[in-house]
Amino acid sequence: MAFPGSCSACGADAETRMFVTNIPFFGEVIVMSNSCESCGYKNSEVKAGGGVPEKGHKISLTVTDEIDMNRDVIKSDSSSVSIPVLELTTALGTMGGIVTTVEGLLKEIEKTMRSTSRFQIGDSATAEDKDKWDKWLAKFEGLYTLKEPFEVILDDPLGHCFVTPLEDDVADDDRLNVVEYVRTEDQDLEFGITQLRLMEEEEKQKLKQQDEEGGGEGGKKEELASID
Repeated sequence: MAFPGSCSACGADAETRMFVTNIPFFGEVIVMSNSCESCGYKNSEVKAGGGVPEKGHKISLTVTDEIDMNRDVIKSDSSSVSIPVLELTTALGTMGGIVTTVEGLLKEIEKTMRSTSRFQIGDSATAEDKDKWDKWLAKFEGLYTLKEPFEVILDDPLGHCFVTPLEDDVADDDRLNVVEYVRTEDQDLEFGITQLRLMEEEEKQKLKQQDEEGGGEGGKKEELASID
């Protein structure tokens, strides 16, 4: 599907393309892409299709070799990413929804960190801040060389993230751990699930009331028929 839109960078008219596909072991996803002919800006985003699972989930992957670095990853726009060895946790929704690999996810995080921390690592930074960021970035870049195993954690309250398992059953993959959890009331409120439940309950009450009113009218008609 293609429909008119606008470029988020320059505001010019730009066509947005969208298609639905299925990813093995995961399910339906919606891929959206926007390309601007005026300024050359390109953007793509992936959203999970279908309904919202009853529970959120947390995916933990221990990266030890190139095989792990090349695992496919679906990071939803409702997910946070944590790398404990770097004491790093991104905010929910950072980087949007992307389909990539573990290595690609690391590069996207590094790109985002460099972009949002210009004042701490640029020419205007103090010597202390710059030294701190240089050491942190050097440690980050060390992840690519796999000097030592490290853990990547995707936490998604909507349960729309995915990491390819090496086995048919995730339980048989000793480097990958998936834990489901019940969302908190605050999370349900933040993602609009509370409102959806209220709307659903109101709709049920309306249907119930309509059924009762319809049953009452039917009973009156039967009563009149018996009197006649």
